[in-house]
Amino acid sequence: MDRAQMTDLKNRLDEIYRQITITDRSLLKCEFGESIFDSVDELVKAYEATDYPNAILHLSAGVDALKVGCLFGILLWSTKDEGSTVQACRRAWLTQQDERAIEVALSVADAFPVQDLDLFERMLNGIQTTFPKLESLCHFWILAIQRIRENERKNSPPDIWTSMKTLFQKILVKK
Repeated sequence: MDRAQMTDLKNRLDEIYRQITITDRSLLKCEFGESIFDSVDELVKAYEATDYPNAILHLSAGVDALKVGCLFGILLWSTKDEGSTVQACRRAWLTQQDERAIEVALSVADAFPVQDLDLFERMLNGIQTTFPKLESLCHFWILAIQRIRENERKNSPPDIWTSMKTLFQKILVKK
């Protein structure tokens, strides 16, 4: 991106961030009006062919990471590639030693940045050790992983041997 594009992108970002209000930091919640979608659509049309996630990260240095994460959450659902560029950047940021990039990557509440939950949990444990300031963000995601695992345990069907044992016990009880 040239200087004029960076200036234009910065102006667009400033307008978008003015529309975002943080409502609950512990739950990574933000509010915004409907007009933000038009602003984001215009940004996407202008910059989707560029390395816009890294440009946004760079140009948003003084902006609260949760607001930046909120914008990336909107971008996940607003791009032609269905957020794959944003997700790829988030995964890359989590492996860097850049605290700000990691903070922004973890501030996007709309989707897990890493699909392998065991790997993600190991990454989070390492991040909170290396960057204690990010402990609450890591805790948010660790709790989310735990809830998913609990739901999987509750909703998983019993294995075939348990099912057969139960069936045979019912048959034997009837005789």
